[in-house]
Amino acid sequence: MVNHETIPVSRFAYVEWSWGAKEKQQLITACKELSEVGFHNIELVRDFVDIYNGNTTEFLAVMREYEMHPFSFYFMMQPDPMQDVADLYKKIDFMASAGAEGLVLQGIWDAAPATQEDLDLQLRAITSFGNIAASYGMKVTIHPHHHTKIMYASDIAYLMQRTDPEQVGLCPDLAHLASARIDPVSFVKENIGRIYALHLKDIEHLSHYFSEDYDITEEPYASFCALGKGDIDLPAIFQLLKDGGYAGYWCVEQDAPRTTNLEEAKQNFAYLNMQW
Repeated sequence: MVNHETIPVSRFAYVEWSWGAKEKQQLITACKELSEVGFHNIELVRDFVDIYNGNTTEFLAVMREYEMHPFSFYFMMQPDPMQDVADLYKKIDFMASAGAEGLVLQGIWDAAPATQEDLDLQLRAITSFGNIAASYGMKVTIHPHHHTKIMYASDIAYLMQRTDPEQVGLCPDLAHLASARIDPVSFVKENIGRIYALHLKDIEHLSHYFSEDYDITEEPYASFCALGKGDIDLPAIFQLLKDGGYAGYWCVEQDAPRTTNLEEAKQNFAYLNMQW
């Protein structure tokens, strides 16, 4: 078991986007339900800056009402990720004023494996993100994700070797690692010094993703599940992170809840509490 004093409930967090990211009411519902469960840190997609028309006063009123801390904003890189850099310049003041501590970057959405050109294009954008974020006291983390140009172990290693650890780290999503044939426990152990953020979820049929029968082009989302409902050795990962001095948020993400967002948030909160 992980020592409860090492990881307080105040560091538990949740990704909002499964409630929707197209209108204000979706955010309000997410904040209300998560607050009721006991989560008070939330990660948001960058779209909410536009949804609120850059109005931090209105946005922060919602955060205060539900005692919610928007600790992180999520970017999905476009085919030309330098457009995302331009977008960050427009949004970074809002994010900083909201209290964001970090930015999470997903690779370009494309199932085809990354080429050298793809990796270098993303590297250029990631480096720019790191420089901009650092000037606001934030760090950037890379989120390896299925069917993106940052998916495989070789993609991750290439980018980690060429980015400044003071500015850029990793946000491993445990289930997305598994769907790329990357063992989550080994990955955390080998990269502990660069892990600054987390996306926690579980996955069923883990052995399938490391078998000869697995077609890596298939969609893995039907196997994603609530914490403790799948096959990932979560206690081992939590212990590695604790022993390695992980100081970030313990952030849950449920891509496709099987019941309701509220019920799965309750399940995930209960599981986290049971671990320490």
